[in-house]
Amino acid sequence: MAPRGLRRRRGQPARDPHPKPLGPPRRAAPLPRRRPDQLPAARPTPAPAPIPLPEGADSVQLWLHGNRWEWENPPDTPPVRLTVQLRDGSGNALPIALGPVRWKEWWLVHRKLPPGLKGPLLFERLVFEGGSQPEPRDLFLDSLRGYRENLPPLKFAPRPERNLRLFTGQSPGANTGPGRLPFPTREETILPRQLAGEFTNEVGSLSTGGYRFTYRGSDGVLHYDFLPAAGLPSLRATFNAQPIGQLMLGAQVLRTTQTPTNTLTETVLTNGILSARYDDGTQLRLRLWQKSLVLDVINQTGQATEFSCGEVAGLDNPALSRCPSSLTVTDPDRSSASPSPAPPRSSSPSGSTGTAPTAPNPTPPPPPTPAPCASTAACVTTPALQVSATPCSNASSSPSPPV
Repeated sequence: MAPRGLRRRRGQPARDPHPKPLGPPRRAAPLPRRRPDQLPAARPTPAPAPIPLPEGADSVQLWLHGNRWEWENPPDTPPVRLTVQLRDGSGNALPIALGPVRWKEWWLVHRKLPPGLKGPLLFERLVFEGGSQPEPRDLFLDSLRGYRENLPPLKFAPRPERNLRLFTGQSPGANTGPGRLPFPTREETILPRQLAGEFTNEVGSLSTGGYRFTYRGSDGVLHYDFLPAAGLPSLRATFNAQPIGQLMLGAQVLRTTQTPTNTLTETVLTNGILSARYDDGTQLRLRLWQKSLVLDVINQTGQATEFSCGEVAGLDNPALSRCPSSLTVTDPDRSSASPSPAPPRSSSPSGSTGTAPTAPNPTPPPPPTPAPCASTAACVTTPALQVSATPCSNASSSPSPPV
């Protein structure tokens, strides 16, 4: 039976159009692992001849039955790291890191090769590092292969338009209509509701060249002070005339090539929205919604790579306030994992410590049905960096501003 996630309906083509595994087919065999100082003395043996990868191969993968769950980090089974050792057409060694063993069932370990490699590419060996526990552990391997991964452009039917205004330069993606989505229900999305009765928001200039955003309500007066010439690290807050601290100390837009200056070139205040532009192409937009200072960071030069929020500093007796949130991250450099049913072997209960019972000749699990790599989610690279951040008072001073 194919591992979970690889089943297909009757009449559908198989999902394995790639070349056969490198080397002759054979049954999965255990690879015992133990501390290097407890291994038998090495015997010199002739190295096998390198195996050529198919012409145009840009991916390597193998099926691995691991011995640990990475999120548990069991102390009695330290991680083992896998590396595929290749050699290019110029004779240069190419270690391709597959990452640590992180799954306790069959899973597909896949890695995209760096672009522009000179062929022909040769597979020399599979390297295992780590695994320093004194007791032996077993890893099962199957279907090591190199192939070319064809990833045609994704196509989606048009979806309803998003129910809010997009940021400057932001792509609507597949949401091009017709119709509009019923969510979010308001432009402010997840902004907390104002529960302290009537209030006012205002923004005005300061004699220092900065600007002050003010919330006034029955629960107090909250100020955010910002000096555009000094950038986001100048952002400070006070509540009822008592300083809270610096809100974004060290915040900055990181670029591929750091420019020597980040000089303010323009400041415009319109309808309660302060816009500050800098000579590196960064634009900051600040506005006050109820008690929350909302910040937009935009840089469309093609040189921006990351936005660092910095840190909150200068707090008096800070306390942590947990803010529920949901975050999805796609990392194309992580190996993909496709689990399958566990082999018929006894093992210690999940989360327990000690040595798992092993037989002198462990029964290998059934090899999985050969299958192509379960491709990681597509990573779309755009020349623009846009960040929308609503600072949350994760740390507050005493007395704390109302939430």
